[in-house]
Amino acid sequence: MKPIRERTHYELLEVLPTATVDDIRAAYERLERPPSDEQVGASGLAEMASRQALHERRKEAIEVLCDADRRAAYDRTLPVNGLAEQPTAMVPRRADEGRESRAPISPPPPARDSKLKMVAVPPDAAFNGELLKKIRQAKGINLQQLAEKTRIGVKHLENVEADKFDALPATVYLRGILMNLCKELGLDGIKVSRQYLERVEASRAKD
Repeated sequence: MKPIRERTHYELLEVLPTATVDDIRAAYERLERPPSDEQVGASGLAEMASRQALHERRKEAIEVLCDADRRAAYDRTLPVNGLAEQPTAMVPRRADEGRESRAPISPPPPARDSKLKMVAVPPDAAFNGELLKKIRQAKGINLQQLAEKTRIGVKHLENVEADKFDALPATVYLRGILMNLCKELGLDGIKVSRQYLERVEASRAKD
């Protein structure tokens, strides 16, 4: 785990760069719940100091990420692979801005198609990128539609389906991507993300 000072604001709050302000505030409240009496009693001086430092960094993080202008400026300082492909999309835009250049949104497939195209997933199936791709295709959803629904960059989705582990973002971001992906595909996000992340960590350990 990274030292506290080296973590990004998103890592400190355990959210994706595409998280909404409400998601960020909910994460902050969850992480900043007061410790129980037992936890306080069992804490040493070093742990208490670390907890205080983490509190200060999270406080700074939520102040930045809940302000659209400061968040946009902060996102521009982060590595490309630490963000969704279009971080500036989080900044509110005028209704008429970029209307001509905006790509048309693909309509969702007819309901009857999704009923006809089904994939039987065995209970003991090992989830990998290829299986996730087959399930998506069976439901009649293309990558662009999935990206629009989940707010995940198309390139990240392509890398997940291709099992390009070395091109995927950090674990804290990848877990969120997988959970959002499974929500749209009607899969058990906890099970799928656990299996997929095990494969990712095994691959990275070899490197």
